[in-house]
Amino acid sequence: RRKVQTRKEGSEMSSSDSDSSDDEMQDVEEIDEGLIDRLEVKVRSNPYDEEGQKEYIAALQKKGDFLRLREARNTLNYYFPLTQEQWQSWINDELSIAEKDVVEGLFQRALAAYPSIAMWQLYLEQWIHRMESEEPTEDTKKTIHQIILKALDAATTPIESQLWSTSRQLAKLIKDDTLVNNIFRQQLGVPLPDVKATLDEFEKFKGSDLGDGLKKHATTSLEKYKLREPFEKAVSTSTSSWEPWENYIEFELKQKEPSKNSLITSLYERGLQVPALRTLDTWIAYGQFVEANFDKDPAKALGIWERACDSLKWSGLLWASKLRAMTLGP
Repeated sequence: RRKVQTRKEGSEMSSSDSDSSDDEMQDVEEIDEGLIDRLEVKVRSNPYDEEGQKEYIAALQKKGDFLRLREARNTLNYYFPLTQEQWQSWINDELSIAEKDVVEGLFQRALAAYPSIAMWQLYLEQWIHRMESEEPTEDTKKTIHQIILKALDAATTPIESQLWSTSRQLAKLIKDDTLVNNIFRQQLGVPLPDVKATLDEFEKFKGSDLGDGLKKHATTSLEKYKLREPFEKAVSTSTSSWEPWENYIEFELKQKEPSKNSLITSLYERGLQVPALRTLDTWIAYGQFVEANFDKDPAKALGIWERACDSLKWSGLLWASKLRAMTLGP
């Protein structure tokens, strides 16, 4: 909204100046409200106008009308999949006005759509903020324990992230030293470049030497990262082609890693965070991989097909895959 001078901002204003300023303020408000009303009519008459819906949301966000903004975002999400940035913006707005259970529900929806490192990072940071101001109950500790384990599934990928240290910070807040210890050990088993810093931090936490066995294990992880470094560089610059990701996945399929399937699912998830790569072929390849390799967890495959259908609502093939997966449920 354009800023209008008021009596407090001006020096001395005549009666006519004051009337003019008041009229100007009223005009600006009417223009803003008129714009919002027109955009609302536009999206209600054609909810498939994605750009119109985004424009309406931007206007409501600028105005600070959070209740209508929540309704508008729910409408957009009903007709179109939200981007990760749109989920994060929604969550940040709700954090300032909503009850904890509302924010929690929104996080669950966002993580179902984008179980990415960035989204998990935001979620854990919110829990840290809560635990810094309240004493956790035993049930809360159990909940946080499970949240951290799920978050670290997203971190099982050869890229450095704050998710490991954030998970440890949260585990320390609930005074779970065993969990902190396990997070360190899990991180040292993932192919990552900065092994020495993790070893030093772990040793400081334990207050004693870690032993040659664990150090050798960490060195092996570093060697595994070096094998993957060329693939990491290739996918980091790919914004429109699935080929570098496919080459990376084919490499992982040839490895004899115990965590091979987790590494491959993390690659699919990372690739699908690139809007141009959220294609029918990518979703089908991902869903079929999960069905073939996680056959004891049919809910996992069903979750992939549900997200795929949300992403590409027009695809009959994806809906058929979802229906088939539903028949294989527990």
